Amino acid sequence: MTEVGIFFGSSKGATKQVARKIQHAFGKDAVLHDVRKSTVADLAPFDLIVFGSPTYEKGKLQEDWYPFLKALKAEGIDLTGKSAAVFALGDQKKYEKSFADALTPLAKKLKKRGAHLIGAWPVEGYSFKASTAVKKGRFLGLVIDEDRQAVLTSERVQAWVAQLKAELSASSEAASSGS
Repeated sequence: MTEVGIFFGSSKGATKQVARKIQHAFGKDAVLHDVRKSTVADLAPFDLIVFGSPTYEKGKLQEDWYPFLKALKAEGIDLTGKSAAVFALGDQKKYEKSFADALTPLAKKLKKRGAHLIGAWPVEGYSFKASTAVKKGRFLGLVIDEDRQAVLTSERVQAWVAQLKAELSASSEAASSGS
């Protein structure tokens, strides 16, 4: 099984709870890291890196992410050869024009450091007007709306983790067959 590092920023606890659900769905090979207490060196042992944040106001990350992402660049961390996925919490009614925009800076930073982004998530089942996190008709990662659709959170987490495992398995098989 792939070693999974789940890095999250959480001020009010909702993102931490979702991160725990993701950890539980992965099982014993997943480790939680609060970015407030982590360094970018903590990324090293993981084959799959998962970043998660709530979306504040109009697309802002949770505040603990800013120094962590700055250090990622400043220390020249190379994530080539690692897979990465992102998740964000958002309110599709209150912030319908910037829904789950926190996915975008997280995904961009991971890709810029060389990680292979997996885990794009369907937009169906959500009601919003705009999101920078939608590319090619899908979200860049898992989107959770604890304000409007909390009843769907566990189901979405389980489906997303199953999807991530399938994508990791497919890329592992392709790499071993030389494709």
